[in-house]
Amino acid sequence: MHVRMKSALAGLITALMLAASLGLAQVAGAATPPFEPDPNARGGVTFFNASGNVVTGGAITDSPIAAYVQANGLGRSSDTQATLFGYLAQPGVNPGLWPGEQMSAGNPYPVATAPPALANSPNPLEVGSPGDRMLSQLMTDFPHPGTDPANYQGVYQIRIFTSGVASGQDPLYWRADIQITGTTWTQVYPPPSTPAQSTFTTLTVSPASPQTVGRTVNLTATVTPSVATGTVQFKDGAANLGAAVSVTAGTATLSTNSLSQATHNLTAFFTPTDTTAFKFSTSNVVVYVLNPSSAAPAFTADSPPTTAAMGTP
Repeated sequence: MHVRMKSALAGLITALMLAASLGLAQVAGAATPPFEPDPNARGGVTFFNASGNVVTGGAITDSPIAAYVQANGLGRSSDTQATLFGYLAQPGVNPGLWPGEQMSAGNPYPVATAPPALANSPNPLEVGSPGDRMLSQLMTDFPHPGTDPANYQGVYQIRIFTSGVASGQDPLYWRADIQITGTTWTQVYPPPSTPAQSTFTTLTVSPASPQTVGRTVNLTATVTPSVATGTVQFKDGAANLGAAVSVTAGTATLSTNSLSQATHNLTAFFTPTDTTAFKFSTSNVVVYVLNPSSAAPAFTADSPPTTAAMGTP
């Protein structure tokens, strides 16, 4: 009897281990949605925040979903407009026939005002705006039926469609599949890359403010971690101070004597060489004052004399 109990217990443990193994396999397999690769997709999209750094998730109540959404390839040569849409993933239905709705008003591209890594890119780029449709609204408008399989529950697809004046809307699109769990969403396909590492940039200026106009001013930007390579653009307010400077061992420097007589707001903006490995960063603001070099001579008499004696005030 003791032997039979041990045998039964061993069998139960084996069954539980097998079930757990199968369960883990199902979870692992859920990373790639069953409808991928999407036959209607030209490629994938990547989400970016306002600084141009990659994001792979967020809150379903964010509006916009992301500051920027970019296609990973070129659109049709005649297309100049990018618009964001959201769709409900449906089992057994071609993704091109899924129900969905427009998420943004759309915008022309390239986008010169985007962060450096995205500015003027020929790839379709959607620019988010406050008031864009939230994912929570997409879920309300297109809820998953309770009969959907578990690997479809909470799965939606975010797409960029491009269009042109003469060519109309492209029937194909770029997409990312997202999984909504509770109040957050996460990109599941294409598999998001490893999040880029944060960088920090600090700016110091010498000699100490205030100085007189014409004085050489030295700006030093320190980027951490020091292994991050890239360039630093020194700025005075919104204006660039010369060309971007390469970062060497975490440091970039610029010397200038062309700053005008004024109060200047100096900053340094770091752009990484590899934006998938490191994030952009902006330094602290250094307020720097340049005063006049000397006071101009002034006469105080109403009628200055026409002659003067040497040695006499």
